[in-house]
Amino acid sequence: MSIRACLLVLSCLFACIPTGAFAKTAGVEFTVWSRSYSGTLGRKTVEVQLERVADRITGSYCYAPCTDETRQALQLSGTLKGQTMQLTETTGNADTAPKTGVWTLNLAAATSGTWSSPNGQRHLPVALKAPVDDFPYEIRLVANALPTGDDCSDTPTISEIRLYRNGKLFQALPTDSQGTCGIFMPQTVDMNFDGHPDLMIAETLPAAPNIPYDMWLYDVASGKFETAPASLSEITSPEFDAAHHKVWNFWRGSCCDHGIDVYEWKNGDLSQTDSGESYVLPVRVNQTDYYCYIMPDYVDGHVEYPGAVQSDAQGRLTTDSDLTGCDIGPNMLERTRVDIWKQTASGLVLADTKAITWQKTQISGETRFCPVIPFLNDGRIQPAALTDPDLCSTDDPGAS
Repeated sequence: MSIRACLLVLSCLFACIPTGAFAKTAGVEFTVWSRSYSGTLGRKTVEVQLERVADRITGSYCYAPCTDETRQALQLSGTLKGQTMQLTETTGNADTAPKTGVWTLNLAAATSGTWSSPNGQRHLPVALKAPVDDFPYEIRLVANALPTGDDCSDTPTISEIRLYRNGKLFQALPTDSQGTCGIFMPQTVDMNFDGHPDLMIAETLPAAPNIPYDMWLYDVASGKFETAPASLSEITSPEFDAAHHKVWNFWRGSCCDHGIDVYEWKNGDLSQTDSGESYVLPVRVNQTDYYCYIMPDYVDGHVEYPGAVQSDAQGRLTTDSDLTGCDIGPNMLERTRVDIWKQTASGLVLADTKAITWQKTQISGETRFCPVIPFLNDGRIQPAALTDPDLCSTDDPGAS
């Protein structure tokens, strides 16, 4: 066969392939959602959390008022067939805990159904209020395999998020997301505070809390989801404070290095407005030295330090934290200090920082530079030199 004849055959083959056959990523497609319900089980008010991955349903419920201790106490797991959920209720792991009830829910009937006792002799009506969903798309994921929910060694990789509207594909968003003992679920949140929900999904699970995300912002002009700018996508584990229009994250640099960065939107990009990093606070109580690891916190749009050392009108230093018993030791001298804050009309303001100084000292006939620690002691700063050779240096660290 001539080259021209081969080309004609190939052209015919490709012409016979339906349009759009290459438009979608190959893999298994399945629906996912996470929903929060409130309603009644019998005469009691309940709060129900359900998550769907393909036809598998998992979740939990609690009797109102719910607390952190009770919210996950009663577990639900089962399947969805058509519009009917059949769920098993347990007080722990569904594979090992005894069954305490059976739920049958109909999604087509305003999420109503029946709770039954394990022996089938008692029945109570269940009526759940459907959550208000401001995300107008059905979310389906494309993976290299269907999640089983049972194997931590072979979690499927998500390659695409597909958004459907009225049963038709609206937009496909490529991603590369792989969880550890289960897939990551997409999250909808208004990330730029423009009143439109945006979309994000975790990529992988490194040493927490530094979790990277793929993120997309809804663009009103195009009516599509656009890849988030680098100023957002490079932030790991982002949190979104709609009340103060702030984006912030808590990060970890090592076992003993944590921090918080705070951002706000300006002209379509994020700009940092505040930050704080952990440090070591030296404290002396009754001639006993303590070294306290202090971590920042995010409060109402800015960084604060719980138990911050404050100076009162008379200059006395106080803190509302119990600083005895800290055991980190004098191991991070470069980050050992006392930050002194003052209360003003606009809040706490950093007024002064007492850092380590270095004192020339003779140890065993040799010149060393040893740290002078600014200990917080009985409402004042009490500098004290430490002459442990392991803490001293041949060079002057203060000269660098």
